[in-house]
Amino acid sequence: MRLSNLNKPKRKQTGFTLTEVLIAVVLTLILLGLMIRAFAISSAQIAKGRAVLELAGQLRSTSEMLRTDLKGVTVSLLPRNQAGNASGYFEYIEGLASNRTIHTDKLGNNDTSMVYGDVDDILMFTSSSLDLPYRGRWNGQIIESKYAEIIWWTVFEDENGNGQFNVGEDLKLYRRVLLIRPDLVTTSTNLGEFMQFNDVSVRQNPSGGIVANTLSDLSDRANRFARAGTNFPHEPNYALLQGSLSYVLSDPTAGGSRNLNKGEDLILSGLSAFDVKAFDPVVRNRRSADGQVGLSPGDIGYAMGDFSDVQYGSFVDLNVDNNLGVSSGGVFTAPPGFPTPDNNAIVWTNAVFCTWSSIYESDGLDQDGDGLVDEGINGVDDNGADGPDDVNELETRPPYPYPLRGIQVTFRLVEPTTQILRQTSVVHNFVPE
Repeated sequence: MRLSNLNKPKRKQTGFTLTEVLIAVVLTLILLGLMIRAFAISSAQIAKGRAVLELAGQLRSTSEMLRTDLKGVTVSLLPRNQAGNASGYFEYIEGLASNRTIHTDKLGNNDTSMVYGDVDDILMFTSSSLDLPYRGRWNGQIIESKYAEIIWWTVFEDENGNGQFNVGEDLKLYRRVLLIRPDLVTTSTNLGEFMQFNDVSVRQNPSGGIVANTLSDLSDRANRFARAGTNFPHEPNYALLQGSLSYVLSDPTAGGSRNLNKGEDLILSGLSAFDVKAFDPVVRNRRSADGQVGLSPGDIGYAMGDFSDVQYGSFVDLNVDNNLGVSSGGVFTAPPGFPTPDNNAIVWTNAVFCTWSSIYESDGLDQDGDGLVDEGINGVDDNGADGPDDVNELETRPPYPYPLRGIQVTFRLVEPTTQILRQTSVVHNFVPE
């Protein structure tokens, strides 16, 4: 062995120890975890942003569509239009649910989140197009009309078959546009099948067949959408409108169905409120028990508030006093219908504002069941007071004999993935400028 090799310094070894490698791996994993978390948060925010934009777009387009429809309403919002008046009609039907009762009366289980509001109101009216004409189907062709009968209503998917709208079931908003074309003639006799394939406002002829409606025909409630076979006062078939996806819109025995699942007439899915309210100019608003908040009849806590420094006027659900248990003093907050002179009141399934018609006073029918026919125009003082044909001799009265100054319609949507909730309201003034 050479001494020179023994004195030569040893070369240092290069590389990492196992401890150093493990530390590096741990730090790398921590960094990757932070990056993944950052990307997840970023993706969630992007998804929320997209959901907000999508909901905003849906609500904006729906609101604009309803505004356009309401601007074209053909009839004056004064109940009891004259017979033969070619102006059509307007109906607002207050469903059984409301913002106060939905969680106990309508939902199958209690929704403590208060996400759901009024879900079963209905709007039905005739409208005149202010721009492009309405379009629809007729015998496989596309036709147009300046006038249409328009219906806005909701349908829920009854997944558990209990006949109630439950939390988690999809609520959808639909809009049906039925063109008013009295010049059209059909040989069809099956109203249900006709309504499935055609977008024309028609009625069942008592002598047989189907007849296209005029605006004047639609002033009579018997000729309107979903009224076939109904008796006076000719309320819509609510079960078919609200609770059935079969969508046979007239006679349930007629057969045929319009497939809602294919998107026909579908406006919105994931709906949690479609709430229509009427403006009541004399309803009394209250202060909350602590005096800090103003309350309208539809607000929780109204019944416990006080009337000190009372303010008048608010948008209200029809017949809201029935749920409140107190009188709010409004003209639309009381139950609908008024007794006739012989105390035969019309019994209403739901509260409804209707422009009505005086046609019932000259149709040859005894609507009030007193044995007299059309006594309001027969020239005889049938009740022995105030002379012949006074107002108390009329056979029928509209459910609310007051002008409707305006309505408020609220849409509320929930995005299913992010559970983001958004709502908007459309307010329309019916007072002539």
